[in-house]
Amino acid sequence: MAAFRGRTFLEEDVGGASEPNTEEDLTVTHFPGGNLSSFQSGGNLNTPLEIAVVVSEAELAALKSVSPSIGTLVYHAGSRNVRLSAVLEPAKQHASHYWRARLRVYFL
Repeated sequence: MAAFRGRTFLEEDVGGASEPNTEEDLTVTHFPGGNLSSFQSGGNLNTPLEIAVVVSEAELAALKSVSPSIGTLVYHAGSRNVRLSAVLEPAKQHASHYWRARLRVYFL
């Protein structure tokens, strides 16, 4: 089980999940014939992570009620402060009481 701001959900596929690069983007340029290099910062590469989830209808409503917001995400890779920006593409699964959706989060 995973959770965001106390709202629980089941991560659908943690085996293939990859963490986004949240480090600062740096470019290093060495000038030919010189003895100096130039460092340029491109700022924070805050790319989103989309987490596939399986939830009940009540859990889906609870996640939607806190989107968008900032809070603590507890999931397979640990605990991180994130901004939940959206609950994407909720779809009810046939002949079950469960929904599939994706959570788009940005690390802070």
